Amino acid sequence: MRAVVVWGIIGLLCLGKESLFAQISRGGLPVDIISQKKVGREHVWYKTPVSAIGIQLKSADKDQDNEVAHKPLKCAFPFSISLSPSNSGEWKIQNNYRIWMLGIESEGALSIGLGFGKYKLPPGAKLYVFNENRTDIIGAFTEFNNKDFGKFTTMPVHGDKIFVQYEELIDSEFEGELEISRISHVYVDLKSVDPRRPLDLSGSCNINVNCEIAEEYSNVKNSICRIYIPKPKEDEVCTGMLINNTANNGKPYVITAAHCIENSTQAQESLFLFNYESPYCGSVDGDNTHSLEGSSLKARYDSLDFSLVELSVAPPDYFRPYYAGWDVSGDAPSRSFAIHHPQGDIKKIAVDENQPTTATYNRDYISSSFWKISRWEYGVTEAGSSGGPLFDNTLRVIGTLTGGIATCSNPVSDYYEKLSKSWNFKRTSDKQLKYWLDPANTDEKKINGYEPYSGELKCGAFTNFTFTDTTQLKRITETIPSNGYLTGTNKSGYTEFAEKFSGLKNGNLHGVSIGIAKKYIANATRDVIIGIKVYDGYDLPQNLLHSQSFVLNQLAAGAMNYLAFSQQVSTVGNFFVSCSVTLLNPGDTLALYQAKRTTADNSFFMKTTQGWTDYKTITGSLSGSALLMELIACNIDKSFYSPILKSGTNEIVVFPNPFSSGGKLTVQLPGKIRNSTDINIYNLLGQEIPFQIISENTTNVQLQLRDARMGIYLLQIESDKKKYTAKISVVP
Repeated sequence: MRAVVVWGIIGLLCLGKESLFAQISRGGLPVDIISQKKVGREHVWYKTPVSAIGIQLKSADKDQDNEVAHKPLKCAFPFSISLSPSNSGEWKIQNNYRIWMLGIESEGALSIGLGFGKYKLPPGAKLYVFNENRTDIIGAFTEFNNKDFGKFTTMPVHGDKIFVQYEELIDSEFEGELEISRISHVYVDLKSVDPRRPLDLSGSCNINVNCEIAEEYSNVKNSICRIYIPKPKEDEVCTGMLINNTANNGKPYVITAAHCIENSTQAQESLFLFNYESPYCGSVDGDNTHSLEGSSLKARYDSLDFSLVELSVAPPDYFRPYYAGWDVSGDAPSRSFAIHHPQGDIKKIAVDENQPTTATYNRDYISSSFWKISRWEYGVTEAGSSGGPLFDNTLRVIGTLTGGIATCSNPVSDYYEKLSKSWNFKRTSDKQLKYWLDPANTDEKKINGYEPYSGELKCGAFTNFTFTDTTQLKRITETIPSNGYLTGTNKSGYTEFAEKFSGLKNGNLHGVSIGIAKKYIANATRDVIIGIKVYDGYDLPQNLLHSQSFVLNQLAAGAMNYLAFSQQVSTVGNFFVSCSVTLLNPGDTLALYQAKRTTADNSFFMKTTQGWTDYKTITGSLSGSALLMELIACNIDKSFYSPILKSGTNEIVVFPNPFSSGGKLTVQLPGKIRNSTDINIYNLLGQEIPFQIISENTTNVQLQLRDARMGIYLLQIESDKKKYTAKISVVP
C-alpha cells in the first residue's frame, strides 16, 4: 500500500463533528419542493444583467494577457445586489418548516457563486444551494456557519441556473437574517460536477504534486490551499499556505500575496480550498470539498507584496493540515521548489535546481527584496500561482510568488517576495510578519513545520496506487461494450468491487475518495444510490463493519469524490473498502478507475453470487491491479508500512530503508538475478539514476548511490522472468 501520509467540505452527506467548522456543512438534502413551485414567476427568479458581460469579457481577456507580471487568475464577474426573503423569492410551509426559495440565473455562466452580506441563522435552520438538475448540492449550512462579522460566501455551484433554499423551523428561536449581496458569474470552470472542469488547464510542462513530492514532502504539500477571492471588478484565484509560528500553537495563519487579498473585506469573503490534488502522479481531478470560508486580515504591505490572514476556524483533523516552517535568515538555498495551483488546477510543483538570486521586481516594490528564479528545471508557474510559497531544500518557506514571465515554452524569471524582508522591514504590526509569527519575540530565524494533531486525531491519506501506475477503464469484453465494466455495472454478475488495505495497524476511518471513470444516469429526476462498505478480513473480505448509501447523482465522473462516513469505522490490520452497484436502476452506468500495471501486485477484488475472488484469478492476468481509492484514516501509527513489496507470493526485501546518500543498500530476492543489467533505479520524473554494485550473489545484491539527492526513488529488478519494484528513500 502506498501511503501518502499526511499527519495531522463543503462535504456532501457529512455528519457528526464536521458540522463544527466553517464552510463545512452538515450535509443532507434540501426538501424536495421544486416541482411544486411556480418557477416561471418573476419574483421567484432573479436574472443577472448579462447583456453587458460580453463586452467586459473581451476586455478582461485582454487585461489578463497584458497582466503577465502578476499571476492571479481572474475567473468571475460579480453583481452587487440585495436579495432577501423579504423582497424576493417565495415562501412555503412544509413539514414543520417555513421554506424560502429563490432561483438565480446568469446566462452563460459555467457556475455561480454567492456572497451573503448578512448571514445569521437560528438553531435548526438550514441553507442549501443547488443547480437546476440537482447534480451539485452544497449545504446544509447552519448556525455553525455564523460568524462575528456576519458574512458568508459559498463555493460556486455548477450551471447558469441555481436555487437558494432556506428552511427554518416554524417555532424557531428567531427569524434568520439572510441577504444575498453579490452574485458571481464564473467564466473559468473552477468547479463543475457533471461534467467536471477539464483537467490540465495549466500548461503541459506542469508536474502533479504527487509525482515529485511523495512521502518525503507529503507534510509540506498539505500546507497549500487554493484561494477564491471575491473582488469588486473580477473575482480571482490565488495560492496560499498555512504557516507556523514560534509558539507552535496551530494558529491558522495563511500567507499569500498582497495583490491577491487586498483588504479586510476580501479576507472575510475568501474561500480556502485544501487537498485539491490528484492522489497519484496521473491527472485525475482532485476532490474539491475540503474548503473553509472567511478570515481576518492581520498584516499586509503592498511594497513587499504579502498578506497574512487568520482563518475563521482551524482546518479539522481529517483535512490533515500542516503548518509550514520558515527561514527568514535571508540566506540563499542551494535549490528550491514551489507548490501552487496554476490556472486553478490541481496542485503542481516546480523545481529550480540552482540557487535563487536576490533581485528587484520592479520600481513599485522595494529594491532587492525578491528571490529571482532564473529558470525552472521542472514545471513552471502561471495565473493562479500568485501567493504560492517557495521552499528551500530543508522544506522551509522563504518567499511567496509575486509574478514573472515564466511559461512552459520559456520557464524563466519568476519573482518571490523575501520573507526575510517582510519579517520586520516595517515597524508596525499590520505591515510585518514577525509580530504574528514570533509572538514570544524569540528572534528565531528558522523554525520547522508543525503538525497540529496527534494521537487519535492524527490522520493520513492512503492509496494503493504506485508512482508507476496509470489509470484505465476496462470492459468485460472489449468487442461487446454492452457487457459492461470490470469495475462497475456489467452483465457478468459482478456486484461489488473491493480494495484491500494492508499495513495499517489500527485506524478510525473518516471516509474514502473514489475515482469515478464513467457515470450515466438514465433518469436524472430520481436519485440513484451506490453502497460503500467496509469489511475486515485477511485474504478476502469477511465481516461487514460498516455500510452506507450515497447519492450517485451528486458525484463527478473523471474525478475523485470524497464520501464521508456517518460515523468513524475502527479497523485493525487488513481491511477492505468496497463499492456496490446493486442499487443502481436499469440503464444506469457506474465504473471506477483501476490501475494499469505490469507487476503482479494486486489489491483489487470482485464479488459474484459465488463470493469474493481476486482480480487476477477472474481475468487470468499475470498482472495485478488496484481500484483508485484514497482512504482517510485517523488514530494511525506512524510506522504503519513495511519496506517489503510483494509480487505474488514472492518478496523483495530492501534494507536499510531509508538510507543515506553514499551508504550501502542491500536487496534480497527469492529468485536469481542474472546480472546487474537487470537492476535499474529511477527518480520520480523517470530519469535513470547511476549506481555502483558493491557485491552480489545469486539472491543478494549490495549497491551504492553516490551523490543522490534526498527523496524517493524507484528500484526495478527483473528476476526469474518476474519484475519487482520497490520504493527507496534517500535521507541526508
